[in-house]
Amino acid sequence: MKQFDTILYHLEELKIPTSSPLSPEDWKDWYHYILLDPDNNIRILFNISFSGRPEQGEITTTFQLTMPSNGSLTKLANYGFLKVDKWTEKPASRMPLEFKVPDFLEVSIAKDHFRISVKHQTPKFSFELEGKPEATPLLVPELFPYGSGFIGWGFIPGVTPNGYVTNENLNLPITSRWFCYHDHNFGRFRWGDKEVGWVWWVVTMWSETNDIYTFVFHRGNSKDFAKIAKPFLFIYKNNALKKTFVGRSVNITFQWTRTPERIPILPGALASVFSHRKVLTPEHIKVHANDDIHSVEIDMIIDTKMEIVLPDYEDKQYTFLKELNGKAKAALTLEGKKNYLKKGMFYAEFVH
Repeated sequence: MKQFDTILYHLEELKIPTSSPLSPEDWKDWYHYILLDPDNNIRILFNISFSGRPEQGEITTTFQLTMPSNGSLTKLANYGFLKVDKWTEKPASRMPLEFKVPDFLEVSIAKDHFRISVKHQTPKFSFELEGKPEATPLLVPELFPYGSGFIGWGFIPGVTPNGYVTNENLNLPITSRWFCYHDHNFGRFRWGDKEVGWVWWVVTMWSETNDIYTFVFHRGNSKDFAKIAKPFLFIYKNNALKKTFVGRSVNITFQWTRTPERIPILPGALASVFSHRKVLTPEHIKVHANDDIHSVEIDMIIDTKMEIVLPDYEDKQYTFLKELNGKAKAALTLEGKKNYLKKGMFYAEFVH
């Protein structure tokens, strides 16, 4: 539909002003992809982040793969990296967006298709992904206040993927049976701003009648969780947006580990600094939302945790991003019918 074409154009368009040499250095654009394989219990995070401006900014590439280890579907292993490169060239256009990091990364993003190619030399690793949007896209304007700046975002909770992951010991095909979620976040803010934090997650579930349900949650908050913004919960059925819960109709609770634990830190410049740090971490997330007609209860059991550490501009000097994933189930009343969804996977993130 033409309406969706317009939304997709503005959702995928690079927002950073690339033509002005005086563009503020706290601009950020990041393109975020989640892949979940329900047949083999595999999860992938891939993220490309632009910050600053061409010739003076950075491009950060993040990859995390979680998959069964030693033939077990329940014993999971993590692999990943975080790589920062100088942003050396201005893209020819905002849309379609095409750019490359020599000998490492090539990206082509249009409103109706994307293609990503990564060749990592040490350790040896390749990642190829292309996809076509299928779900109803949703765009939130970029004038939403955020800390000392603003943020906007849009997402597509259903993309038909195709690709592969390879390294010295792995040859993993990515097929259309995988679930693929994509979002694009953009705006001006500084890591470390006390008002900059969020909780986000996506859940995909399959009913006994082969319907696919997708739930997307977002809530802004201060880093210490003293200030909480209105949460949003979007419900999709077979790639169509069916229901949105906002504000007090949505309640989220975390259950935490009783004792501090050491969790893996995604390899990057700051990973070694915190490699022996122990903290309390979530082990269970529960969400309840309802109105007079519709309701949903989602239960997410976390089985894998990863942390990303970023430098910031405040007293603490570091911002922590927790990456969480695992299995999910739900009870849902929608369109006059009650469904119990027993098979699901999720990916979540929160900032503190």
